[in-house]
Amino acid sequence: RVFWVKPTAKYIIQHIEQLKPDVIITTGTPHSMHLIGLWVKKKFPNLPWLVDFRDPWSDLDNLKSFYASKLAMAYHRKKEKQVLQAADTLLTVSPSWAKSMGAKVGKKAVCITNGFEPQDVNLPARTNEGKFVIAHVGIINSLRNPLKLWQSLEKYLSQNTDFAQRFELHFAGTVEGDVVESLTQFPLLSKKTVFHGYVGHSAVAQLYANSDVLLVLLNDSDISQGHIPGKVFECMASGKKVVSIGNKNGDAAVIIQDALPTTSWHYNFTDVPSPDILEAIISSNQEAVSATNIDTFSREKLTEKLAALLNEK
Repeated sequence: RVFWVKPTAKYIIQHIEQLKPDVIITTGTPHSMHLIGLWVKKKFPNLPWLVDFRDPWSDLDNLKSFYASKLAMAYHRKKEKQVLQAADTLLTVSPSWAKSMGAKVGKKAVCITNGFEPQDVNLPARTNEGKFVIAHVGIINSLRNPLKLWQSLEKYLSQNTDFAQRFELHFAGTVEGDVVESLTQFPLLSKKTVFHGYVGHSAVAQLYANSDVLLVLLNDSDISQGHIPGKVFECMASGKKVVSIGNKNGDAAVIIQDALPTTSWHYNFTDVPSPDILEAIISSNQEAVSATNIDTFSREKLTEKLAALLNEK
């Protein structure tokens, strides 16, 4: 799977000799990008190298689903350490991942989170007055499937038939088959569920506008402390209520809580909101407010941080 690393590195080395860049940046996944960077760094040891990890490497939760052998995991950890040691700057997308990454080699790692484009949350007018919509935008796999939330919603719908008439649960983006199948266990909820599949920015903006509560689902895994889905920032900027399910003390929940102290709720997978708490969230008449300091997460501001980091080289 890494046979492309060496020929690609040779090709890049030729261009570096011609173009003489001030810095090189590798970003992954795939982490083989960093192996290319390692080859280049060995050739040009004085050329600053910034390594950008969008996900962990040897700690990546998805590695378990690949059934990697002990030998394969030892290889991952070895190559990861070589990259971390050789890099001049370590960059990742959450405070917890930056801390754990830096600790592996005794270096400081920098966190610059993902962010949002303000025009993507310039919402149109609502088109479904009278409905109450809970929506999720993005990927849902088995690591993010809040079965107890579905169970709680099913019970709430059975107890509140008038509300059930106007309730809808919407998904935009990839929803894996086992998640879809799990929802069929809840007949009332499944009848009220709409799968949009992949949609463009304008359709996402309309879904945000038509929603009352936005779901943020985090991986139920060992690295959930640092998992911050990219859609978190759009959810915060949308002005809607936000419910996060995952690690309620994780980086994502902390960021959302700081930005939306009165219109967000956070739960672990084991303590998802009961029907009584759902009632409080649903009936909350507190108007959504502009998220505190949300502009700091705009891609323009984040790019300024990256530019300042590069200027230090």
